[in-house]
Amino acid sequence: MIQEDSLVAVVPDQVACEMQEDLVILQTATGVYFGLDPVAKRVWSLLSEPKRVGSIRDQLLDEFDIDSRTCTRDLLMFLEELARKRLIQVCYAPLA
Repeated sequence: MIQEDSLVAVVPDQVACEMQEDLVILQTATGVYFGLDPVAKRVWSLLSEPKRVGSIRDQLLDEFDIDSRTCTRDLLMFLEELARKRLIQVCYAPLA
């Protein structure tokens, strides 16, 4: 289960392309496409380098009008979905 102190990053086996306000990701290993809306696209851009989930949440809170509890819940659900689809890597143990 992904937590706020989990370190997350995109996996290298995909290609992303902007299509108007959205982003389309092709997972090259499976040939499956995924579409991201503007908020999910922003999360994806924050994952360009490994980041803690809490850091991503804090950035979203600065940029969007959303309460912390809702943002945290929605972000964790979205990251779990990306992990299930093997679009991100997750390190569950905190770094020393």
